[in-house]
Amino acid sequence: MAFVPAIFSRLSLLTEQGESCKLPSILALSQRNGTLLKHGPKPVLQRNLLPFSRPTYYRNSKVNPSANQNQMIEIHSGGYFALVAYVPEPLASFLYEMRRHLSDAPCPQPHVTILPPRPLRVPLESACQSARATLQLQSQFEVQLSQICYFANTNTLYLDISDGASELHALHNLLNHGDLYHQEEHSFRPHLTIAGLVNPLHLPAVLQQAEAGWSATSCSPRFLLSEVVCLLQEGDNWRRLWSVKLNSPSSSNNGRTAATSVTEL
Repeated sequence: MAFVPAIFSRLSLLTEQGESCKLPSILALSQRNGTLLKHGPKPVLQRNLLPFSRPTYYRNSKVNPSANQNQMIEIHSGGYFALVAYVPEPLASFLYEMRRHLSDAPCPQPHVTILPPRPLRVPLESACQSARATLQLQSQFEVQLSQICYFANTNTLYLDISDGASELHALHNLLNHGDLYHQEEHSFRPHLTIAGLVNPLHLPAVLQQAEAGWSATSCSPRFLLSEVVCLLQEGDNWRRLWSVKLNSPSSSNNGRTAATSVTEL
């Protein structure tokens, strides 16, 4: 994987939503002013990248593989419920390494968020049943990662999604309903985060690094979104509760619903 990482100051990962801007806008402005690399430290080439190891949702997260989906779990104050789809290999390894070198913030396993974190308004069991009932009727679909953009109000870098964006919007709208409804602070935008809250002074250089890395990868930017994972935050930790494998498109086209697999994690 050809990728040129850079060392920057420690960044805090706070939020990933807000107004969106495309890469060329800020790069073009910086290049016209001749200040592209004056905003941050000169990129440092690091040749020896650590081998990729499968992280949890956050590096300091504790995963309980014996979680029982039917067991009532006490939710601590500030606990949140979320649904995500993880990126498959080999693309996941590349994205993880790229994010690790663009930011010092904790690196989650590369994923697309389907239902952003929200407080539970009902018992956990009810929330899980509601989510699974919706997911078991859904079909797999292709997702295409496209260009690098950033959320202007948080300077969070992300890969935009072209193919699959409408399906993600529809799935989000179906899930953000009833027991799982939450008035989200920002409009839902399908994306994959690649760097957390970036220092504004470093933004042009980090954007250039990210664009160079993404352009150089030999990994296909397209993958099949076939499984959705349920996450629960307990205190400072995220725990995987269960996953649902979505129906194959052939099953839906035949006018019948296949037996969807629900796996406890």
